[in-house]
Amino acid sequence: MPGLRLFIAVDFSDEVAAAAAEVARQMRRTLDVPGARITWVKSGNLHMTMKFLGDTAEELVPEATRAIDVAAARHAPFNVRVRGAGGFPDTRRPRVLWLALAEGAAGMAALAAGVEASLTAAGFAPEARAFSPHLTVARVKAAGRADYAGACARVNERDAGSCTIDRVTLYRSELRPDGPVYTSLHESRIGGRA
Repeated sequence: MPGLRLFIAVDFSDEVAAAAAEVARQMRRTLDVPGARITWVKSGNLHMTMKFLGDTAEELVPEATRAIDVAAARHAPFNVRVRGAGGFPDTRRPRVLWLALAEGAAGMAALAAGVEASLTAAGFAPEARAFSPHLTVARVKAAGRADYAGACARVNERDAGSCTIDRVTLYRSELRPDGPVYTSLHESRIGGRA
């Protein structure tokens, strides 16, 4: 029997999320060309993933929440500023388009490392890839003849604002035909009690 599809993420303030969604819309207008198949992240689903757990047995959820609580308690809230754009693996033929952190990347990386260590100590599989702080705004299924590098360059200096990161959230992801639906299962306060 399949488990729950889970991931751990941090959310941005409503203001920053709305501004980031507007930057993504500007990119979208530039990249709306024949042959390009791009799935844009809905504005309500914008977040920064710290760790993807994947299919997880429901009885392991309390263990995961304890591990996240421990990691969050060991860190202090920190500020981030969302500015800059790019793509993975690059902007010539990206598979993912993202917005960057102009401030707070070190704090985000430290928090992600703490979450990773705490979950690994609790018996969850370690992440295969190194954490890279970014806010995914689109997934490219077919590149077409779109100018991805130009689209990123045009919004590179657009500032989506700043906010304080003070919570880590365990989410359930349900894949549906009209896009994924994320449900918060648990919030851990950064700097709170474990």
